[in-house]
Amino acid sequence: MQGPRRRRIDEFLGEGCDPDEVARLAAEKAVALLAKGILEELREIRERLDRLEEEVRRGRGQRRRGGGLVERVREALERDRYILGSQARGKVGVSPQALYGVASGMDGVRIIDAGGDFIVFDSMGFDEFRALLSTIQTSDPEEAARRLGPFGDAFNALRRAGSVYFDGRERRWRIVV
Repeated sequence: MQGPRRRRIDEFLGEGCDPDEVARLAAEKAVALLAKGILEELREIRERLDRLEEEVRRGRGQRRRGGGLVERVREALERDRYILGSQARGKVGVSPQALYGVASGMDGVRIIDAGGDFIVFDSMGFDEFRALLSTIQTSDPEEAARRLGPFGDAFNALRRAGSVYFDGRERRWRIVV
């Protein structure tokens, strides 16, 4: 097989080199490079899988695995006792409108208008908020929000909407809803 191509390879390699040996070495090198690339991809896939498994162990994977929106809202309410509409994306991963629609159809929740926002309380959360609010005797809204702890954001939203005010005669905060 001494065609024009074989002569060019011979000229390129020079005398004393076996073109078949060069082809074999090139094929081995190509296979080695291909195997290295496959191993790197497998390593990346393994790392991503490990991260996903860790997220599932920590509970983050629950949102991705499914479960309905109602379940996610209920879980957030059990955990936090309330959800501000403006925080719906961060807490349950949906728009405020979707949260409002879902909460409207749920039993045991209370939706309170907060001016340009709204608050979805579970029944125990609303009762807990009202009880805590009635014990605060400072008229300073920042101090009151701090004393309310996790309910501070709900307090501030209701205060801005005029639904919470400090009664100077009784020296306590009142909610109007």
